[in-house]
Amino acid sequence: MLKYNCIIVEDEPLAVEVLTDYIHQVPFLELKEVCTDAIYAMEKLQADKFDLMFLDIHLPKLKGFDFLEAIKNPPYVIITSAYKEYALQSYEMNVVDYLLKPIRFNRFLKAVNKLNLHEEKIINHSPARSGEERKYYFFNVGKKTG
Repeated sequence: MLKYNCIIVEDEPLAVEVLTDYIHQVPFLELKEVCTDAIYAMEKLQADKFDLMFLDIHLPKLKGFDFLEAIKNPPYVIITSAYKEYALQSYEMNVVDYLLKPIRFNRFLKAVNKLNLHEEKIINHSPARSGEERKYYFFNVGKKTG
C-alpha cells in the first residue's frame, strides 16, 4: 500500500488537532508537517516532498486558493473549510475533496480513500506503466485537423 506524506495548512488549533488525530488513525497517511499560514507552507513545500495537503481556505497573510494557485506542481489537495460556498470553486482547482468543518471521521476516510482509487487508476491505466502505447490518429476534415 502506498503511504502518503501529509502536510496540514491550517490556522485553527482545534482543526489541526482533529486532522492530526484522523491522520494518525489511517495506516496509509503519515503527517510530516503542520503550518499555520500559507507562506510557511510554501517554504516547506519547496524544501520537502508531500503527497497530500489538507488546506484551509481562510488563512492569515495569503488565502488558501491564492496559495494553491501560486504553487507549481502542488500535492493532492483536500480542502478543509467551514464555508460550503467555496466548494464549486475548489473543484475547479482540481482538488481531491472538500471537507466541511466540523469534519466527521467517516467523511475524512471517504476523502482520503479517493487517493487510493486515483492512484490505482494511474497505475492500472497509464501507458508508461502498462507497456501499452497509445496511438493517436489525426484526420483532415474540412481542412481542419481533428
